Formats: sequence, structure tokens, C-alpha cells
Amino acid sequence: MDADDPGPGPIDGGGSEIGALPSADAARMVRVRGEFLDFVEDTHPRILRLLMMKGVSRHEAEDAAQEAFLQAWREVLAGRWASIGNHTGWIRRVVWNVHHRPPGQKRDQPLIAYGTGLPDLSDPSEDHADLTEQTLTVLKVLADLPEPQRSVMALTLDGAPDTEIAKLLGVTAQKVRDLRKQGRAALRRALAPHTVTRKEAR
Repeated sequence: MDADDPGPGPIDGGGSEIGALPSADAARMVRVRGEFLDFVEDTHPRILRLLMMKGVSRHEAEDAAQEAFLQAWREVLAGRWASIGNHTGWIRRVVWNVHHRPPGQKRDQPLIAYGTGLPDLSDPSEDHADLTEQTLTVLKVLADLPEPQRSVMALTLDGAPDTEIAKLLGVTAQKVRDLRKQGRAALRRALAPHTVTRKEAR
């Protein structure tokens, strides 16, 4: 792995504390921690893309993702993570709320217990400069959509169900469908010249 892009790395400083736990508890903690790190590695790039599709800068997206995963780790330590059920939907809602928190509101800095620190959440996905031209075009078009069309399209592309989108945006499910229809039409119009250009280039 590139030393300049470590991606999610090993958990820091957890060995001695976990080793001091009873063997059954230590084994469970190692397993839970490993499962959580797998979740972070799989979901972190997706969470960044969700916010970037909404027009958020990469730096802001990374900050919001970092805080959301810290909140998730606190749920793990409290023993509540397994009861959440839909972890992807949960982290999506948390990062959405973190990003939309009123300006100036104090950041939540949960305490990390007995050495079970989070991994480095440097983005393991491709660099923004290396994204395909088509992806960059779509991101730009999405960023140019008016709100709340932009939010509906970003959440839809991330796989969020209408009920979740409606709850996050404070609208009805029918309103979500109407906004999605408008957003798709706007995307088709905006992307049409790029589609023609690609076809002509073949």
C-alpha cells in the first residue's frame, strides 16, 4: 500500500488493554473491532461520495465522516451497535445530520475507551483528481441542482429508501418522488451535451 495513502490502518494502542480483559471478553472485543474496521473500510468511501454528490467539499466531507464514525465507535463500545440493524442507513443519517448541524455548534468529541482508538480514516478510494471525467461531470451537475432536488438525488444515488429521504429532509415520500423526477429531468438535460460528445468521439 502507498505510504502516502495509508487508508484505514490498524487500531492504535488496543493490545495491552484488551489483553488485560478476561479471555472471552478479549476475544469478543477483537472480533467486534475487526468487524467494525471492515465496516469502516467498506463504507467510508461511500459516505464521502454521498456528501460530494451533494456539493460538499472533499475536506468538509472527510471531517463529517470522521465525526460520524467516531459516533458509531461509541455505539460499539456501549454495546448498542449490534442492535442498530441497518448500519449503512444509520451512518448515512448520522453523517447527514453532522454536516447539517448549525454553524458554530460544538463538535461532538466522544471519548474512546481503553485504547480502542479508531483507524486512520484517510480516504482509501481514488483521489478526486483521478476520478473519471464522466464522474466529475455528474458531480458538477448534481452540485448545480437547486435544493432540495440535489439532496434527494444524492441520497437516491446512495441507495437511501424514500422513507429515509423524506425523514432526513422533513418532507413527504410523495414530495421525494416529485423532487427525484425533477432532478432526473434536470440531469438528463445537463448531461445530454456530454453524452453526444462522447458518442461523436467514438
